[in-house]
Amino acid sequence: MSCSNFHFNSKLIISIIVVLTFSISLSDVFVAAQKVDKKNLTYSIIGGTVSSIEADEYFGSLIIILEAEDDGILTITLPRNFIDAKIGNVDDDFFVLVDGEEVVYFEEASTINDRTLAISFEKDTREIEIIGTQISISGLKPDPTVQPTPSETTQESEEVVTLEENGGGCLIATATYGTELAPQVQLLREIRDETVLATQSGTSFMSAFNTFYYSFSPAVADLERQNQAFKEVVKVAIMPLIATLSILQYVDVDSETEMLAYGIGIILLNIGMYFVTPVIIILKVKPILRIKRN
Repeated sequence: MSCSNFHFNSKLIISIIVVLTFSISLSDVFVAAQKVDKKNLTYSIIGGTVSSIEADEYFGSLIIILEAEDDGILTITLPRNFIDAKIGNVDDDFFVLVDGEEVVYFEEASTINDRTLAISFEKDTREIEIIGTQISISGLKPDPTVQPTPSETTQESEEVVTLEENGGGCLIATATYGTELAPQVQLLREIRDETVLATQSGTSFMSAFNTFYYSFSPAVADLERQNQAFKEVVKVAIMPLIATLSILQYVDVDSETEMLAYGIGIILLNIGMYFVTPVIIILKVKPILRIKRN
């Protein structure tokens, strides 16, 4: 290895350590979700009751805690000055999770003041999370001229919105393999839930990573569903990533230090496979192509 390569690798390792250390420190600035008065939101629910509602301004999400006695549907009107999903000045789709699984919802109405969503859920569902691009608790103010009267009943829904479930936190992998029950998707979830989130450093890293990941993964997943060729390309592309992450299934991570060590090692492995290896191949192939041309 040349001195220049060694210098580059040293800087790369130092940079990764700095990034991981910074992500750990983010946990100190996270703001806990705040309770929202249910009376300030207009909603109706069939198949269960709403226990509580929380707003997380850091992640731009609305968290609805349910007691689902049967399969049902939640219809909720979201004031735009409270929560919205936009790209520039154009409406974007909300990102909706039901017990951690992304679902397709039905947008019943959209006005300049609010958007009304209909979200289906199954029996024993505990949580619905609606993620937008912006949320402001101060924007949710009760209108003294309007007294919302939420309808909470356990009657069966006459019409249930058809769902297309996709793995929460694993959107791209779920779209790639077609179902959240695919072994590859389950592997990623198990690693995330049982290994990474079992440590403070892993939890902090995932919080920072999710902010980045959810900025593009819904668009990639949608494109995969629309384009079979692109889906196959993504499948090939993520195979090395899944292979390296599977290493965490066979090791015991009992401390923050071990989590950092294995995490940095896996990051370096992926940098080697996705960036260094292609560069080496290009450098090797170039001379051969030149010889053939001559």
